[in-house]
Amino acid sequence: MAFTQYTITLLCCLLLRSHAAEECLAPGSPEESLDLFFLQRSRLVADESCALMQALDDELRQALGAPNEKLPALTAAEVAREAAMQPAWARGKLPPFSSSDSPVDADPPLAHPLGSTEPCAQVTSIVNGELINGNTVRAWYTAPKADTECGCDAPAEDGLHGISGPLPGCWDQIVMNFAAFEKGRQYDRFGAVFLNGVELLRTTTPEPNSAGITWYINKDVSEYDVLFRQDGEVVLNINNYVTEIYTGIPTVNISFSFYRSPSGKSQREEPQADGISIFRLRNATAETNPLSDLAFTGPEGQASALPPIPRHGPLGAPTQAKLKVYASGHSCEEFWYMSAQTQEAGGGCGGGSYRELLVFIDGLLAGAALPFPVIYTGGINPYLWRPLTGIRSFDIPAYEFDLTPFLYNLTDGQPHQVEVKAYHNDVPTGTWYVNPVLVLYHQSAAVIVGGNVAVTGSALPVVDQGTRYDSPTSYTQTHNASHEYRVEGHLKFASGYVVNSSTFGHLQARSEIRICHNAAGLIDMKQVSRRGSQRGSYQIEVVDEYPFHVFLAYRLTPQLYSIHARADTARESFVQYSRRRYTLKLSNHLVSSAVYDEGLDNNNNTITVTLGEVLQNNRIDVQGEQCFEKRQKAKNGIIKLNEDAGQCSWSEGLYVCGGSVCGEMGGSPFSV
Repeated sequence: MAFTQYTITLLCCLLLRSHAAEECLAPGSPEESLDLFFLQRSRLVADESCALMQALDDELRQALGAPNEKLPALTAAEVAREAAMQPAWARGKLPPFSSSDSPVDADPPLAHPLGSTEPCAQVTSIVNGELINGNTVRAWYTAPKADTECGCDAPAEDGLHGISGPLPGCWDQIVMNFAAFEKGRQYDRFGAVFLNGVELLRTTTPEPNSAGITWYINKDVSEYDVLFRQDGEVVLNINNYVTEIYTGIPTVNISFSFYRSPSGKSQREEPQADGISIFRLRNATAETNPLSDLAFTGPEGQASALPPIPRHGPLGAPTQAKLKVYASGHSCEEFWYMSAQTQEAGGGCGGGSYRELLVFIDGLLAGAALPFPVIYTGGINPYLWRPLTGIRSFDIPAYEFDLTPFLYNLTDGQPHQVEVKAYHNDVPTGTWYVNPVLVLYHQSAAVIVGGNVAVTGSALPVVDQGTRYDSPTSYTQTHNASHEYRVEGHLKFASGYVVNSSTFGHLQARSEIRICHNAAGLIDMKQVSRRGSQRGSYQIEVVDEYPFHVFLAYRLTPQLYSIHARADTARESFVQYSRRRYTLKLSNHLVSSAVYDEGLDNNNNTITVTLGEVLQNNRIDVQGEQCFEKRQKAKNGIIKLNEDAGQCSWSEGLYVCGGSVCGEMGGSPFSV
């Protein structure tokens, strides 16, 4: 097969061999480089069958000095064996690099309140909690006492109206500190942290080495201020299992740091409200295994009864509502982005490579979001994530849905239900762990006397997908999907004031997956969503873009145990607040390549070759100007570059916390 010089250069760059890693991060926006990649790929895939995968794999073998091998024409038995493999078949089986650093992510350091360099209080809850054979670690949290420097005398109550209390909150910032150590051999595991039944963190653990690794997560949990005003139970659940081979035991410490600004001026603004209520819709911590209460399988989704919400309760009338949803796919749904369209085709759960999170209130669409394709720290090829972890793998984000348009309906005294679905999770073995939390903001003087809600657009996305087979085990799968909706609500108050609110979304996704002999594959995917909400004159719009490319080839024969992979992923978020014409942009881009070959030479000696290289770049722009950048590079398990440049100034009530935005610009823009 003939290749142009440009194509050869592109392939070499893709494999991080003939070019420096920096050159593989093409100039311009990720979507521009994504479109270029699609263009070049369209020229390559016009060739028959597995030509593209063969070229990519040849480049890897050339770089290793190994003889090229043609992708085999597999026997029926081999086809059945390899079709049954999950994409993570290598996780837990590959030895670590001969030496490797502890894992780190690319999150920027947390900004603290103005003038505050040290916390005014730190409360330790879990000390050396060991996760063995699915156990749950439980400990007690004790709130800072009212008569201390960092104390709080604002009440909080856990009852019929959720965990509720007055606003403003007690502290300018609360940070959860998660520190862990593990050594030995172990799979990546997933888990969660809860306080008083409310989930604070969804996470995955890195795969350890024999010397031991440490890792840290510092998460801003200030929006749940009311939870921390009273004592309660902290629960850590990580489903870890230990055998003679898989000996790793995560040992975890969890504490909470409380900050106050000496100047009395906080970088964080809260909604202009007199009170807050938090409702845990799934009381997961009541279970022996908390995560088990969060799981659902197949297309039916998860339904939760909403608590009764009075139109005028102890804190006043609810004037703003949002639903925070932690959601992550597991079992065969961990790799939903590479699922075949039917389970029989041998790829994942079936249903194709499109997923969408849908929220319904009493059967009416309330919102939709595209899930970010988080690759867990042992996924595809574990060497891709040693020691720089996949984007958001330590702190899997919660998805937020504005339910304000539904408030008139939800306060009518009748029973109501919220349902969350993972659209196109079509088979009973596909598992999602979903945990919705309802947050209400109240105004004491408000009295609701009228209102309504209306939904326009489609309740479900439009998905066009197809498969072209080149042979029984080689095929190209494509999908194009879109979803557009709008929800409008009105609240009328006794004062005569009318508040109009709305939430809207325009979601698009496309992908092409090319599989060769069920032994090599190339995934090109791009997801773009434009979601927003409006309350009175206040409007926020968020555009998320998730370009995602993965190449994977593996062999499993008596003579060769081999897995080669490359991942090029990004998470881009552009946030615009129309009220003050304020913009934020968060960009995280990672390119990683890894090779593992274990084979026999002519004398039947085992030869092992392990290579890995990764580059990650995280950047923050405020008002169109870059204010922060983190650059990281690692090779063969050793961090070669890890540096920050710049510092952002936060003055609008908002600030970046990890991969998210914390605070609220000026709060709700209306008074009643």
